Amino acid sequence: MSSLQDVFQEHGIDFVLNRKFPRDTTDMSLYLEDLKERGAKVIIADFYEPAARHIMCQAYKLSMTQAEGYVWFLPGWYKEGWYDLDNLKNKSEGKSNHPMITQMMMKRA
Repeated sequence: MSSLQDVFQEHGIDFVLNRKFPRDTTDMSLYLEDLKERGAKVIIADFYEPAARHIMCQAYKLSMTQAEGYVWFLPGWYKEGWYDLDNLKNKSEGKSNHPMITQMMMKRA
C-alpha cells in the first residue's frame, strides 16, 4: 500500500488513511465512521470475503455507497456471488454469523 500511497502523492491525490484491521473484526462501524468524517470517498480494501460481507453491510447502513459518491475497490479474487447473503443464509440454515441485510442491499453497497 505504501508504494500506492507514493503514487497518489506524486499525482496530487490526498491519501487519507492506511490502516490495518484485526482479521476477525466484524464491527467496523467506528472505522467507517472515521473514514466518512475525514471525507474519504475512495476506499481501497484488502480483506477476506467474510469480513467484506460485514463491512459492506455497515457501509450500506452508514450511507457509504456508490449512490452517495463512495467508490470501493475490493479484491478481485472473491468467489462469484460472495455478496449473495440470501443464498448463504439459506445454505447455513440459521447457523450463520452473516450480516442481517439482503442481497439487494449488499449490491447497493
